[in-house]
Amino acid sequence: LKDLKGYKGKSIHILLEDDHLIFQKSYNLSTSKKVGIQAQCQELLATSLIGLYNDEYA
Repeated sequence: LKDLKGYKGKSIHILLEDDHLIFQKSYNLSTSKKVGIQAQCQELLATSLIGLYNDEYA
């Protein structure tokens, strides 16, 4: 992932059929799996492949 340096192509837009929010209950994960997922997320954030967003669809 360190070699990717973010996505430099066109912006991606997803057209929704409606504006209903989708809710899914969080998973029960073991501590080791949570740590692994957090590490992967930090790596994706560092390469700018994902970002932090605070809206209703994030």
